[in-house]
Amino acid sequence: MKTRKSISLIRDYVGLDKKLKSKLFISQNGCHEWTGAKNYDGYGVIWFEGYSWATHRVAYELANGAISQSSEKFWVLHKCDNPSCCNPEHLYVGSPSDNARDCAERCRKSVGWRLWASQDPNFDPKRKVGTVYYEYKGEIKTLTEWSELFGINAITLNQRFMAGWREEDIPLPANKYKRHILKDCNTNYKRFSGIEEVNNYLTNKEKKLKENKVPVSARIPVWMKSILENSAIKNDRNFSLELINRVKLSLTEEEKKIAGI
Repeated sequence: MKTRKSISLIRDYVGLDKKLKSKLFISQNGCHEWTGAKNYDGYGVIWFEGYSWATHRVAYELANGAISQSSEKFWVLHKCDNPSCCNPEHLYVGSPSDNARDCAERCRKSVGWRLWASQDPNFDPKRKVGTVYYEYKGEIKTLTEWSELFGINAITLNQRFMAGWREEDIPLPANKYKRHILKDCNTNYKRFSGIEEVNNYLTNKEKKLKENKVPVSARIPVWMKSILENSAIKNDRNFSLELINRVKLSLTEEEKKIAGI
């Protein structure tokens, strides 16, 4: 088994501890902020005895002892979601799957994504990106769920959504991919980063529908209202119902939601 990097490889624990603490700043929220070198994801980096070390890992192992080489939970994770924090009380050990779950729940993404996205001049390095959701035909699912439903590779499907394929073309078999990629690509799909964005979107959408809710009668043209009133005076109920049904059929799905029907 490959030897994992651990402070068990270090000879001078005292020197390492001294070097670590020389560049720590204790903030009001209790985080021990590393003020030295950091990588592009904000994690502290320290060089000692010929190795580069993640400062939060060093801090955890100095306080709790070296993590066993055979341990399934070998990763050191943050409770505070602050990559530069080295406070042992804010750290815990976990497995790669624990780390992936934290990454999704806290709307973070892989290093590879950050390096790729940073080429965009409009890229915001502080933007957090987590599990990707898409709204398709009024329904919201994760990209993976849509991928499994259509039987299409998730990366390919993501390209289709981002390129703006027509709704009827999205589920096409993969062997028709290139034939449609540059054809009529102007559809906009709502993309969400993390479940929190989804919940906020649904909450705001429901609130907006309630605020804009109006009775069907308010959407009927004045001229048609007069016909309805005259037919009501004549007790021609069937004629009135027929006109109302025609109005309902003419409404779009969004208008029906606003009208509450």
